[in-house]
Amino acid sequence: MLKKSLTVALLFTVLVLFGCGNTNEHEETMVNEDDIIGQDASVEPNEPAKNNNRVPGAERGGIVTVDGWLVTMDLFETDEAFPNPMKGFRPTRYIERQLEAKGYTTVFKHYIKYTDLEQTDSDTVQKIIDWSNESWAHIQKHNIKVIPRVVIVYPNGPGGGSHGYWAEGIPSQDVVERWLTDELKDRLTVFIHKLGEAWDNDPRVAAIEIGLWGSWGEHHIWPLSLPDSTEDRIPPEIQQIIGDACLDAFSNKKVMVRYPETFLDYEFGFYWDSFALPDNADCGNMIIQRNLWRTQMITGETAYDWGDQSLLGGSPDGTLSRNDSTDYVIGWIKDTGASSLGWISEYSSNDPVIRENAAHMQKALGYRFVITSAMYPAVVEPGGNFPINLTVVNVGSAPFYYQWPVQVSLLDDSLQPVFSDIVHVDIRNWTPGRTYKVHDTFVIPENFLKDEYIVALAILDPAGFVPSLRFANMNYYCGGYTPLGRIGVGTLPESFELFNFDSLYFDRSLYYTLEHGTFEIEDRQTYTREPRIIPGTDSFVHLPGNLAFNKPVTVSSTETQYDNYDYKINDGDPGTRWSSAWGEDPSWVAIDLRDEYTISRVRLQWEWSRASAYEIQVSDNGKDWISVYSIDKGIENVDGNMIEEITFDPVKATHVRLFMTRRALEWGYSLFEFEVYE
Repeated sequence: MLKKSLTVALLFTVLVLFGCGNTNEHEETMVNEDDIIGQDASVEPNEPAKNNNRVPGAERGGIVTVDGWLVTMDLFETDEAFPNPMKGFRPTRYIERQLEAKGYTTVFKHYIKYTDLEQTDSDTVQKIIDWSNESWAHIQKHNIKVIPRVVIVYPNGPGGGSHGYWAEGIPSQDVVERWLTDELKDRLTVFIHKLGEAWDNDPRVAAIEIGLWGSWGEHHIWPLSLPDSTEDRIPPEIQQIIGDACLDAFSNKKVMVRYPETFLDYEFGFYWDSFALPDNADCGNMIIQRNLWRTQMITGETAYDWGDQSLLGGSPDGTLSRNDSTDYVIGWIKDTGASSLGWISEYSSNDPVIRENAAHMQKALGYRFVITSAMYPAVVEPGGNFPINLTVVNVGSAPFYYQWPVQVSLLDDSLQPVFSDIVHVDIRNWTPGRTYKVHDTFVIPENFLKDEYIVALAILDPAGFVPSLRFANMNYYCGGYTPLGRIGVGTLPESFELFNFDSLYFDRSLYYTLEHGTFEIEDRQTYTREPRIIPGTDSFVHLPGNLAFNKPVTVSSTETQYDNYDYKINDGDPGTRWSSAWGEDPSWVAIDLRDEYTISRVRLQWEWSRASAYEIQVSDNGKDWISVYSIDKGIENVDGNMIEEITFDPVKATHVRLFMTRRALEWGYSLFEFEVYE
């Protein structure tokens, strides 16, 4: 309870437009290789430093309203493009070359020779760790991470890359058969597990591009083809070997593969290495249809060495010097949910048009979180509750794929945190185009000094638990903090205004440590589930409240002849469907709801090949199933587009399965949509 001296109600409303600055353009700074790799370990990037580069703009921050004891802020998005972890322009470090990083760089791709990490089967994981420590020395001091791709054959690459970097004991003379040998299959399984031991908990690694097989590690051997075939892509047996090994090796890192028509039984992301190229549009469209962007990272590189360059301009500068070409690539970024792009990152920053378009593209790539409003009490007491309400929107093109903590702090006059706690929210749920309400309450320590403070937010890298990921708001303090406004602890602030904000772009003080941090916190927020309309279609999407929409699906079998894959059963598009293999009884479809819900209704939209006998089953672990509904004679009409509405007693479940035991027709089972409701 407030002291008597503070109990006089504030019977006024104060509107304050806070912030200041002069309008000018900042030029993108170059980051030299010496500043990234091999810097003297004694240089600490986190030493206190004032950011003397203020953000351009006449209007800063937002509008503060104080009504009674409640402070409300309406906050503004910054116009700045700036570096943020694991997103944006992604330069490439080629074999035996140094990294050429620019001002937006927070992640780079690294091509790595297989033989640099394993020469013989007796090489241990320590060889990979030693190589990593030497090659990525000190990148953590600059808040930079890496996406490694290990390659065996690198055409025209240094040190015999065209023949390949084949380890001892793997036959390599026959340019086709070498990719199919038992020796290679066995070594890949063991080697991927070594990579997992070395990299799965390495905070320098942002994600993994699983290369290894094929030219440049791109899972093809073009212009060659596999024996007795016209195919040049990685065969299903090798997909399973690599896929299973990756699932075992990488529980903490996102894994990406080259082609969306491969690894269909795995939820991996994709690296589209001919991003936005018209000749390779089928690849981009398949990435869109696979619809894995919510949980799996999408990256790529624009290709300037083949195909129709009329829309890309033939070079990074050619793309970014034209507004139409820039918008064309941004369109693909948004449609695929891409987080980062290479090759186009090699643009020159001297031209103001290129610089401006690069800023537009940097904003579009990956996530971009903006706090649009915040509310908290004007005064709290030592030992008392400190509630806060936030509204956050992701105006980018992708989620952030790891559970990093959101920290609320009280900053003192020196802008140092004197109180901090973690918000019960999982930022992986902040998907593009959506607005989120975040509510939480904290307790101020009993002996906390009564004074005025600044409420600030930061998103921490669990590696060191230090501020790293920034909100895209005008109000920013160097060091990773987004200040919201003033608050009093045991005293009423004289003013709620905030001034003298810093530039997000020019703040180079952020870092992380090599201490592997594990973080998990309960997400106590409530989310309204809404569909994402698949670009290029005019089909309706799922009914509101459909818990199955775009959730992970597993099936007993798939009719691949007509591309009727599992993910089409809950994509919200009534024009696409899943089909089982022909003649298989029983067959099943299971959906992972990704959380526990109390469900009571299922909606099935059948194709002609329906089930005449089936069960609806539920599970709390995806393994042990209980039947909640069964029928021995299903829907009878055969006009197509048949819909069954099924209700049952409410039951808690994390997984729902349609278990089909008898076919109505001779072929298989086929559904357009499988929907689940509370």
